[in-house]
Amino acid sequence: MTHSFTRPRCGKATGDAAREPVYDTAMRPFVILGFIVILVAAIWTGGWFYVANQVSGQLNSPLAFDGPDGDASLDCGSSSVAGFPFRFDVRCNDARLAYQDYTVTTPQLSVTALVYRPNHFIGFAESPVRIADAFSGSETEMEFGNLEASLRFEGFDFADPRLERFSVVTDTLKLTNLLFGNEIFEARHGELHLVKTVDETDGLMAFVTAEGIESPEAGLAGGSVSVEALLSQWDNRVAGWAEDQRLRAWQQAGGELAIETLDFSAEGMSLDLTGTVALNENGFAEVEAEAESLGLMDKLDLSMLGDFAPLIIGVPDENGIYRTPVTIRDGKLFAPYLPTPILALQTQPAF
Repeated sequence: MTHSFTRPRCGKATGDAAREPVYDTAMRPFVILGFIVILVAAIWTGGWFYVANQVSGQLNSPLAFDGPDGDASLDCGSSSVAGFPFRFDVRCNDARLAYQDYTVTTPQLSVTALVYRPNHFIGFAESPVRIADAFSGSETEMEFGNLEASLRFEGFDFADPRLERFSVVTDTLKLTNLLFGNEIFEARHGELHLVKTVDETDGLMAFVTAEGIESPEAGLAGGSVSVEALLSQWDNRVAGWAEDQRLRAWQQAGGELAIETLDFSAEGMSLDLTGTVALNENGFAEVEAEAESLGLMDKLDLSMLGDFAPLIIGVPDENGIYRTPVTIRDGKLFAPYLPTPILALQTQPAF
């Protein structure tokens, strides 16, 4: 019997043996990619929970930090850290901040930061905030509909952070003296912004606005205020702001606070002020300013000035507008045309 046999051509495989190598080669990039994704996810998850545990551990006991004239502490009744995987949402319930004789309490403080933007923090506070002074026994309550703060540092040098911008925005703000039970003032809206200067290495620009200011005690209604100022030669390093010699270093660098605009208006009154504030070598205030006011002097009790009142505050023009120069040297208020000070405003030097 004759048998026929056909030999497969060299270089060509048949059946499963032909398909299996091709399948492995095609899937290999996806397997590697999947492994990388799992590895990155594991590292990301581990890193997030490590940082969260560190923050939670810090909040489990009073958090101490340096203040300008002593240590301060923050204590939380309870705390939590959430926001996985892209945020850190830190909440401090029944927060209590203590500094010297002052104690500040609020039902909740919360701070949020994005993992991929760790130099920017958003903070919120829950109304009301109470400020107690153990020395005087006074207690003030601040109520608000919304209070939000934003803090951003330059770059990512967390060992020596430098302030880039700080902002606080609030709505329906009301301040009450709980000791006497009287309302101090309220405002419909308020903002504070501190921004690093663009054309100087060190310095801050300040912007303050408030609208809908009401104060029955001061006789204010429908008030608004707007302030623009420049703090030159101020070291923006946040870590050093609590140092005792920061103001001295600012004075030695020739720094000053330039009030470019201060506009205040309310029903029946207005005030416009520009000027500069600095410190001399002894740590006392040096102020040169010009104030233009309408209806404001009528609200003040000037009887203590006696016959010197026209020399100090000036006389109104035909429209009732006062133009008053403000001069403070060595912490003492001077009046135009008088060689000696009329009032000591600062009894202790700033440094």
